[in-house]
Amino acid sequence: MTEPPIELRPATPADTDAVLELHLRSRAAYQRAVRPETELAASAAVLRGRRDSYYAAMLAAPEVDGCCAVRGDRVVGFTLAGPVSHPDPSPGTTDELYKIHVDPELWGRGIAGRLLGRCVDRWRAAGVVSARLFVWDFNERARRFYARNGWLDDGCRRPDDPRIGPYRMRGYRLTVPAPLSGADPVRPGSSPPGTVPGRG
Repeated sequence: MTEPPIELRPATPADTDAVLELHLRSRAAYQRAVRPETELAASAAVLRGRRDSYYAAMLAAPEVDGCCAVRGDRVVGFTLAGPVSHPDPSPGTTDELYKIHVDPELWGRGIAGRLLGRCVDRWRAAGVVSARLFVWDFNERARRFYARNGWLDDGCRRPDDPRIGPYRMRGYRLTVPAPLSGADPVRPGSSPPGTVPGRG
């Protein structure tokens, strides 16, 4: 039986539970190499406790641009992006990719590339010059993916400096391609740094 195609659509607050559970599955898949199962379970319980204050709030925030990759009625990937969550040391870096996650069962099928490409298209149409993301330094798969897609490791650290044992988050920056001639820069929303619902 042929599987339904994977499509991209805007994320809404109705996706809160699907996004939360997908985030937990995806992060467990790559963090399992450095964290024991008991620690992963405890961390997942904390994040489930933030369902409303973080996940639902992010999906409802007008300044946050969320996208879901769906197969039928199942969410198999998502992105959350918006204004930088901390003042950025790089002048002109105004926007941030907060999260990009794909169901581990579907890794390697190009879904993350489509989701990331959609973010870049949105930034370009809005006239964004430079965008930021942070990734755990042990997550080599993700770091290779970002490097292939033009992101540069610029040595920046997230100001709140979260840790998993000896590991820290590294900053990557993208110079966004210039908008197409005649394109209308329309931004989904904007807010000053630090107004995005609590990160973590």
